[in-house]
Amino acid sequence: MPCVGVVVVSYNVRGFLLKCLQSLAKDIAPFRHEVVVVDNASCDGSAASVRAAFPNAMVVDTGRNVGFAAANNVGIRRLAGDYILLLNPDTLVLLAPCRRWCALSNWTPLQP
Repeated sequence: MPCVGVVVVSYNVRGFLLKCLQSLAKDIAPFRHEVVVVDNASCDGSAASVRAAFPNAMVVDTGRNVGFAAANNVGIRRLAGDYILLLNPDTLVLLAPCRRWCALSNWTPLQP
């Protein structure tokens, strides 16, 4: 089974973020996985809420808003997955995309 690494960047979007992670958990459960939430110094309690609701997720506090791209890079450096998914916090994961993505990637050879 492949290992899927997911990075979600957060900045004051606690409600969206928790719904995103909840929907992701249903899809990603069959896979070895790791989830990194990079919090860009939110003041809405996002990081604490994720730690409480998703104790297996790694939460990285940047201490300041480093921006979306830099925060994704912070998260990517923490992952060891075979596949990396960058997910916006306002995304709801529906229709089993991780399962389909991993199945497709295991059947389709890489093109040079």
